[in-house]
Amino acid sequence: MYMNLTTTMQTARTEIVPMRTIKARRHARRAFTLLELTLVIALIGVLMSLVVINVVGTSTKAKKKAAFTKLETVKSQVEQYMLDQNTNPPPDLQTLATLKLVDGKKLKDPWDTPLIYDPRKIDEDRPFTLSSAGPDRITGNEDDISVWEEPKK
Repeated sequence: MYMNLTTTMQTARTEIVPMRTIKARRHARRAFTLLELTLVIALIGVLMSLVVINVVGTSTKAKKKAAFTKLETVKSQVEQYMLDQNTNPPPDLQTLATLKLVDGKKLKDPWDTPLIYDPRKIDEDRPFTLSSAGPDRITGNEDDISVWEEPKK
């Protein structure tokens, strides 16, 4: 606990250093190096790209599910029309809107494309065609969504 005063005096050195050198040393200790900044920016970039990929993928899946749900709703209204009228499917979807079975403004998919409807019978299980063109808004390819098939994941 007790220090020898002579030892302390011998080891202590007095050094005269200009004030701006002291400030420069303090500043250098507080600043980040270029390598550290580059690594942090690179990590932020990687994390942002992962977030964007996940958010965009989720958005597309949600829109596909919303399109399928809308198709199922319109399908049930077409079937309701067939029961009420004791007839074939309506000639077009506007007929359902005229009878107030569906809102005419809502006859579009989440990509703002009109639903695809054909009243002609395909087979016994499919008395009419009802589908969406899908995310690419082009009919007749693999991303189309049909009311008769669960959407692909």
